[in-house]
This record gives sequence, C-alpha cells and structure tokens, in this order.
Amino acid sequence: MSKDIDLGQVFTPKVISDFMVNLFSDIDKNNKVVLDPCFGEGIFIKSLINKGFTKIRGYEIDTNLYRVFTKEYGDFKDLKTFNTDFLFNNNDDYYDCVVMNPPYIRHEKIDDLSQFGITKDKLRRLKIFEDLASSSNIYMYFILKALSILKDNGELVVIMPDTWIKNQHNYFLKSIKKHGFIKHMYFIRGSVFGKDALVSVSILKIIKTSNNYDLTETKIEHFEYENNKLLQIEKIDYNDPGDQNHCSLEDFTFIRRGITTGYNSFFFNAPLDGKSYRNMVVSPKNIVGFKTTYKSTSKFLYLSKTSKASSEVSEYLEISKDEILKIKKPKTIYDYIVKGRDWPDFSIFDKNCIGIIFNYMVRDNMRFILNNKFLVRDNFYIISSNRIDSYLLLALLNNYYTYYRLELRGKSYGGAMLKLQKYDLAKLKIINPNMINEEDKTDLVNYGKDLVKTSSTNFIDKISRILEKYEETKFYEIKQNLSNIKSQRLGKDDNYES
Repeated sequence: MSKDIDLGQVFTPKVISDFMVNLFSDIDKNNKVVLDPCFGEGIFIKSLINKGFTKIRGYEIDTNLYRVFTKEYGDFKDLKTFNTDFLFNNNDDYYDCVVMNPPYIRHEKIDDLSQFGITKDKLRRLKIFEDLASSSNIYMYFILKALSILKDNGELVVIMPDTWIKNQHNYFLKSIKKHGFIKHMYFIRGSVFGKDALVSVSILKIIKTSNNYDLTETKIEHFEYENNKLLQIEKIDYNDPGDQNHCSLEDFTFIRRGITTGYNSFFFNAPLDGKSYRNMVVSPKNIVGFKTTYKSTSKFLYLSKTSKASSEVSEYLEISKDEILKIKKPKTIYDYIVKGRDWPDFSIFDKNCIGIIFNYMVRDNMRFILNNKFLVRDNFYIISSNRIDSYLLLALLNNYYTYYRLELRGKSYGGAMLKLQKYDLAKLKIINPNMINEEDKTDLVNYGKDLVKTSSTNFIDKISRILEKYEETKFYEIKQNLSNIKSQRLGKDDNYES
C-alpha cells in the first residue's frame, strides 16, 4: 500500500467507542452479528467484546493496521476479519448491528483510492448511492452501504461530522429515509479526534425499517468532549439571537464567490508582457490589514474568447500544455486536455468583485477586507450591499460578536482550520442596521474607515464597544468567549489578538 494515499483515518477515543456500543439494544446480544466495516485499530471491536458481544465481523483496508490488530485478537471466539475494501465487497451476509467511524475523504480525493478499486465514478453507478449529491464525502457512501446490509430492525451507530445537519439540501436525510429512521442524534462539541482533525461531530443511531418516520420524534442530546470525558450539556445552538436587534447578513447583502479560474500557477505571474494581465487577489496571506492593494495581488493571465491572443501568449499556452501532458499535473487540467477540449477553452469576464471579501478558510484570525478594484479568486466570498454604507458594513462584520458567531457556525478541519460555507455567512446574525441610532452609525462608519487606513485592531475594540449597546453579552465577556473558543480550536491557550 502506498504511503502517499490518504485513507481518511481518524481514530476514536475509548470513551466515545464505549458510549456508541452502549447504544445498541442488550436484547439477545450473544446471538447478534455485529459489523465494523472499517475497524482501524479495533477500538469498537474491543468495546463490543467488553460489552459481551461475541459474533463480530470487521473489514479494514489498511494492511498494517489489520496485521497489528489480528495478531492480538485474531483468535477471539467468533471474530471474523477481512483485510479488504468494504464498499465494493459482495459478501451476502446481513447484520443485526453495525458500528463505525467511517473514513473522512472529500469527494475530490476519492479517486486517489483507485489502486484499491475505489473511484467516484464506480460509486456513482451503484443504485444504493443514487440519492447522494456528487459532492458527498466518502463517509456518506459507507453509511448507505452499511444500511443496505442491515437486517430489518437492525441498528447502525455511526460517528461523523455534523455538517450534514447544517446542509440546507440534506441529501443525507433523504437517503436515510429510504432505509429507516434516526432514533437518536448526539451532537458532540470538542476535539474528539484530536486537535488536528474535525472538532464538531455527531453520533447517530439509525434503525432500519420500511415504516415511515417523523424526524421530530428523534431524540436529540448534546455533549462536550474534554480531557477524555464525555459530559452532557445544554443544546448547541448554531443560530444566534432572533430578537429585533438582529437580522441575517443576507437580509441586507448579496453574497457570491469570487472567480473560478479553473487553472493553476501556469496562469499566474507568467513571464509575459503586462498587457496580458489582470490583477487578482489570490490569498489572504498577501493582504496586510483590512484593504486590498496592488501588493495583495498576483498577475493573472487574462484571456477572452472575444479577443485573439498575441503570438507570445499563444506560444506560452502551448508550452504550458506540453508541460501538463508531460507531468500529468494538475490532474483536472490534464484530464481536460486529454478529453480533446480546446486549450484553453475559457474566458474570464469583468465580473464585479467589488465589496467586502472574506476567505472561507480561517486559521488564526478572521478578517473582512475591503476590495475596491481587483479581481478576486473563488477562495473568497464577496459581500456587497446597496442598502448599507460599505464602512458601516465593514464595522458590523469586524467585531468580536461577529467573530464569535462565525466560530460557532464554522466547521473545524485539519490543522485547526475553520471552514465557513456561503450558507453560514448568509445566515450569520448581525445587528440590524435599522436599529442603530444615527450617532452610533456615524461612529461605526468612522471606525470602519480608520480600520482600513491604519489596520489597527484597536478599532475592533471600539466597534465592539458600540455594538455592546445592542447585544445581550457584555464586551469583556464576548471577548473572553471568543478567546476561549478560538484557543480550543487552535489547541493553545492565548488571548485573542486580531
């Protein structure tokens, strides 16, 4: 097995494993056949054994993990394990129970598993996956496959990211409804899989049945995982106050993604004359402060179908094409060329990128940045409004209250990164501009301008102090709350500094 392949492995703590196994019904457990389709280090199998289950089956694709586990447990009673892929296995067995922590592999990376016979195209051809969105991560495929091999009234207990509950389309629930119903949902806040993995997760207990069900009958509980302990807490609320002082960001703004170029570094800073370029903001790392400048941008090779490329540009494109075909990277462009499409067959129009931009992946500090003139790449959201002064909007976004709410709404990823979808921004609660008195509006506009001019984070303090009048949480409390939640995500203990 190649060491370069990401198998999406994150390992379950024992306290979580024991909790999940305890969700199974105790009735006739000695005769129940239980499956873990991706057993990894075998933590669930160990919990099952300790709970008194004896008829246990397991799949594990990682040969090294498989050898280590079976060396210790291979002779246990009625335990049968297989060092092979679960998704395309045609075993005709059906199970009373399934427990699992499926791999976390984004849909763009599924084809990396091709040496195991797993590709996105092959998965999409199977009928059991027909309701899944093409952007579904691989854990969704594991869940539906597991449901398909459960006996009637069988039980599936699975731990997974909680992003599905925030998905406004919810293909997942549609798929589940074909097989059964969710009996229990447990939302867990905290670094369940360590500081460098997903933070906010859910555990589902699903019963396979042909009967109709009502999601409102599902039992929902909330927990926090900290110091290897699982403690029940009050509801985790991803939506902030609904009082008259607040509104959703989408009520006053229009939010869109930046420009999708479809191309990589060949089209940035190419050794060509200046006439072929447009300035594009590519990365937040290049932006100092709260406003884009020419220093923030890269030169993007700007082509249009309505204009003919110069001989110098045409020659450069052919050289780039030959290089891509030679090294077969980047894969998306290589496949594009191999399929015989014109090179290059695209154009970038004068898309309006003016507004306040925000990078959807955050690590250390959030910033909403004013952009008045440049193209912006699609790793940014562009927020604009013809109903609010741009500096007032900048102030309503750059403050501790907004940062804290975004920490709550975002999805934590590896490397302590926080990802925010367009939907998260659209539903973000901000102070309703109509509820702010004119004196405070003037101060907020001026502080927004000062923030752009000086980049001094002292103005974030000043903005937050004004907004305190319209919030239920005090200034020092929200600043401390932000520091705490950010430190938990980053895995360090420090005060908030913008």
